[in-house]
Amino acid sequence: MLYRKEATLLIADAAIKFVMETLGNENSEIARELHRALISVFSGMHTNLSQVLNYLQSGAQVESNLFP
Repeated sequence: MLYRKEATLLIADAAIKFVMETLGNENSEIARELHRALISVFSGMHTNLSQVLNYLQSGAQVESNLFP
């Protein structure tokens, strides 16, 4: 989905959240390590602009541990 021409920041955000939730639900050491590593990478990339676009799309402010 992320490589499609019509992909947007909202699609990328949804894909990242899906991957993070899936990894968070796994019960293996490698999944936990990957989850922690991705949190450190993505937490620096998510900006206030991302939050504004999510709000405009959904009409609600959604709090997240990954993207506060």
